[in-house]
Amino acid sequence: MDQNLEILKNSSRSLRIISEYGNFSLEISETDFIYAEAADNYCIVYFYKNNIPEKEMIRISLSKLLQQVQTDVIQQTHRSFIVNLSKVIRFKGNSSGYKLSLDNFENELAISRNFISVIVPILKDLTIRP
Repeated sequence: MDQNLEILKNSSRSLRIISEYGNFSLEISETDFIYAEAADNYCIVYFYKNNIPEKEMIRISLSKLLQQVQTDVIQQTHRSFIVNLSKVIRFKGNSSGYKLSLDNFENELAISRNFISVIVPILKDLTIRP
């Protein structure tokens, strides 16, 4: 694995998520962020708290959430998902679409065609493809 990507995978900075109206905030480390999913005018943020997966529904658009959490390894993969790519344990697919598997989560998340050219090279460096 590239040394820079190893540093990215192990680095931990604090992420602060502030809701649309500023009446709620969530502060977590970058390594504890797992993924976020759009749900109408809300986002469901999945993260680790004391090594236990938790989720929080926050009134914020996915695009505004992305502005607050995007890093080298936390990227938008689909119009409905933002994923911490260092949490991906497997990915599979082809040029028409990829699916991601995350540790401790049964459902697979999509990478849409628009994001393949950015996301797949990062994943190839961070994970082992089956």
